[in-house]
Amino acid sequence: MMEETNTIVAGTAALVLFIVAWMMFHPQRRTSLRHKHVVVTGAASGIGRGLAIALCEVGAVVSLLDVNKAGLDEVAAAISQPERVHVFPCDVSDYTQVETALSTAVATLQRPVEILINNAGIVNGKKFVDLTPTDMQRTMQVNTMSQFFTTKVVLPAMLERHAGLVVTVSSVV
Repeated sequence: MMEETNTIVAGTAALVLFIVAWMMFHPQRRTSLRHKHVVVTGAASGIGRGLAIALCEVGAVVSLLDVNKAGLDEVAAAISQPERVHVFPCDVSDYTQVETALSTAVATLQRPVEILINNAGIVNGKKFVDLTPTDMQRTMQVNTMSQFFTTKVVLPAMLERHAGLVVTVSSVV
């Protein structure tokens, strides 16, 4: 089970990094991420951590969202340009917290979210037959509803500007 999970995580990370690289280097439409306000959910570890560091290295200004404040602080400390990273602790399964964190990010950076990377997700590790209804609801809240919540908050400004990008990281087990 753990090996399968590691394979899924590695594959997802490779796909997301490919998409980001494609955006940067595609010959017909080269997109610079320099100074773009990018929000990464699930940024305290795993794929989100890697994305946050990589995005800062190419010049993006990154808002990190995760329920794990200590993990967010560790990611921020790992980034060589601290002015490029901003930490907003948030339980993305709670719409009110999402709305508050993203509003604070926009106000702090004084710029709208230009790219949203919905990356937050949890894996319970139990066999399906052993999951409780509470386990299932928590997984759906974090893995599915959070993506609706974050997108709902940032999409109106993107539509108003006729610009923006929403990337959704997902897996099916």
